[in-house]
Amino acid sequence: AAKTTDAFDPNPIVVVIGVNNTVVWVNDDTLAHTATGVNGTFDTGLIQPGASASVTFTTAGTYEYFCLPHPTMRGTIIVQEMPAH
Repeated sequence: AAKTTDAFDPNPIVVVIGVNNTVVWVNDDTLAHTATGVNGTFDTGLIQPGASASVTFTTAGTYEYFCLPHPTMRGTIIVQEMPAH
């Protein structure tokens, strides 16, 4: 039985960065998916079932993304600056 749910989990992903931080997507589904930035800033390419892909974020901001083959799958990554000490 397929367990496709058209969802990214967790969503949103909140990342606090120093110099940079990497988000890893793991495909636990039975179909291939992508994590593709809405504004074209990043694209994992197709992640096959059981595989993973990563993107390193070096700039604070909000990054909305979706799956190219399944555009209703959407997510958000919120990248925050490391607090000053």
